Amino acid sequence: MALRVLAVFLGVSLVSPLAVRLVTGVFGWPMGKLGGGPGRLATKNAARNTRRTATTAAALMIGLALVTTSLVVAQSVKATIGSTF
Repeated sequence: MALRVLAVFLGVSLVSPLAVRLVTGVFGWPMGKLGGGPGRLATKNAARNTRRTATTAAALMIGLALVTTSLVVAQSVKATIGSTF
């Protein structure tokens, strides 16, 4: 199981710079139209350095996974203690 999770993280890390161009193209166009100048600037900035954008997204993904895991563990411990006593 841990090997699969590691493989998923590595796969996402390697493929995400390639996917950034597609994602910024799909979501950047409407954001550029709706957001005006700041939306166009954000789209161009994300597309300019895809590796940096992908690294930031990966860090956010890992942080969200850690927070979610800690909340699930805390709720599980709380439920176990509540049903035991």
